[in-house]
Amino acid sequence: MRIKPSSSTLIFMAGALFLALCWLTVFIVDFTAIGAPLHKENLSMWYLVFTEGGIVEMGQWTLLAAAAIAAARVGGRLGKAPGGPFWSWMAVLFVLMLMEDAGNPRHRLAHYAHLSRKYLGMFEGLPFSINLLVECLFFGALAAIGMYALFRHGWPLLTKGAPERPWLLAGIAGYAIAVPASATRYIGNWYLHAGEWVHETLFMGRLPWMERGDGHGFLIMDYLFEESLELLAAAALAAASVAAYRRLSQP
Repeated sequence: MRIKPSSSTLIFMAGALFLALCWLTVFIVDFTAIGAPLHKENLSMWYLVFTEGGIVEMGQWTLLAAAAIAAARVGGRLGKAPGGPFWSWMAVLFVLMLMEDAGNPRHRLAHYAHLSRKYLGMFEGLPFSINLLVECLFFGALAAIGMYALFRHGWPLLTKGAPERPWLLAGIAGYAIAVPASATRYIGNWYLHAGEWVHETLFMGRLPWMERGDGHGFLIMDYLFEESLELLAAAALAAASVAAYRRLSQP
């Protein structure tokens, strides 16, 4: 008997395959002589593929957009019926996540906060950096929307075995790791130190060195680790939304 994978499985597999191809490209180019011309220009394939606005992040935007559209369709069709408010809220959350990922508005907010401290004397005496404050408040607001939707309207989806449950849990778990890691990345420069350990231990010191921005190790965590995890999480959320839509469309 031939088993046909579901649409949700295919969506997640497509996201995972896309990520695997990106990693394969990095290894083929950066770990062989093919990448020599790039390296002479102080560039590398891993930096170009996983950078802000690079092809991996574009994949995230596509998946989040698909998740938002499917969730909005489900929420619109169900209305106030069970599950409807949950998917409507999730559609709003997915759009906000897409806007955050594509435009990084939290960086602009942090810039304004720094100007407020410089010219208005605000935020003086904080026991932590302004960037940490802004990012925790920003990501906390997004998390609050998701938690409200889940615990107020979506709990039955997790307790009654809906087909979208495993995908939803996987997506939540992925962002639950990536977002706090990103928000706290400057505490003790742990992103920099962790990335340098990854470079020396997992890549055996062979990953082309990129001394840009906050340092090579920081970029490894910010780009390779964070963007990979977020892509898989976005694929899982898209799969969850499509699973809910398919369930609703069944006779």
